[in-house]
Amino acid sequence: MTEHGSLLAHLSPRFTQRTEDIAVEALGYILSTSEAAREGLVDLLRSSGGKVDGLGRIATQVTGEEGERPDLVGCDQNGDKRLLVEAKFWAGLTPNQPNEYLRRLCRGGVLLFVVPEARLDALWPELERRVKKKGSFEWTADADRPRTADVGERRLILTAWRTLLQEIEHRAGAAGDTAAVASVRQLHGLAEDQDESAFLPLRPDELGPDVPRRLLSLHSAINRVVDKAEAAGLLSTRGCGTKDGRDGYGRWLKLGVWEKGTRVKGKPAGACLCVHYTAWSRHGETPIWLQFDDTEDGWDVLPLKKVRKRLREQIVEGTDGTMFVPIHLPAGVELDRVVDSVVDQLRDIAHRIARVAPD
Repeated sequence: MTEHGSLLAHLSPRFTQRTEDIAVEALGYILSTSEAAREGLVDLLRSSGGKVDGLGRIATQVTGEEGERPDLVGCDQNGDKRLLVEAKFWAGLTPNQPNEYLRRLCRGGVLLFVVPEARLDALWPELERRVKKKGSFEWTADADRPRTADVGERRLILTAWRTLLQEIEHRAGAAGDTAAVASVRQLHGLAEDQDESAFLPLRPDELGPDVPRRLLSLHSAINRVVDKAEAAGLLSTRGCGTKDGRDGYGRWLKLGVWEKGTRVKGKPAGACLCVHYTAWSRHGETPIWLQFDDTEDGWDVLPLKKVRKRLREQIVEGTDGTMFVPIHLPAGVELDRVVDSVVDQLRDIAHRIARVAPD
């Protein structure tokens, strides 16, 4: 698979608020134009207990007699509806889902729901509840396959975007279908982008005071680090402010080497020591990052291209041209030890920026 941040992920929210429709049309295009992609889908269905021998045609957004409109309809060589696919990110179930969709299928057909991985555990019980509430179908969940069930004489399968697209890309790649592989990677980028930016279902343990207390503790630690590092001659906060917005809290600073308030050598780097939610969620290494910037008004700092060159192996590239360096935190120790560890990391970075040997 590819990294998220694809061109499709970049463009779709700028031209429409119906990102799910873009994803559905993209998936329908891939499956309708690539036999190998359809074989990858069939492989997934078979591994989940679906009895689908082959798909001859894929259509999108086909409205049924009760107003139900599954995202994709797959027909076999005889034209019978063997497969209905409902591809979602975070939209809720409609009143017709899943029961009217199941009724629309021929016997032995498969209803496949595709959702972000983080939504699997929450959606499966909801599908089961709706089927059992109507009482029209007998529900028999598999013991050996997660999130699969026989419902009446149909098959219900819930899977993740990543799982589906991996199967399709594997088949397309093995068949040498480079166009399908490229399209799948674009769609994968869109799906990953939606997975990261959407609301995640809350767990009971996340509703207590631990999460806000932890974040406030990190904010306090950043302030302690900045004060101690400035006293040690590793940075200056003169003319710098705070970062307090949707991506987290931090302190802007000029990182370099000072002695008695005088810069030792060269220009410092403009940076923000911060809790950065996007970098944390995307890369997962640590909650605290150095975000580099050379565009603050009145700053006479090292250009980003030179910062990148001096910190080459430590840099993590952001999606919007920003640069980050992860600041790793020791676990299981008191605050003073955490502060000392971060200051030591800043000392190494500051000396590399100033190109002077550390003490």
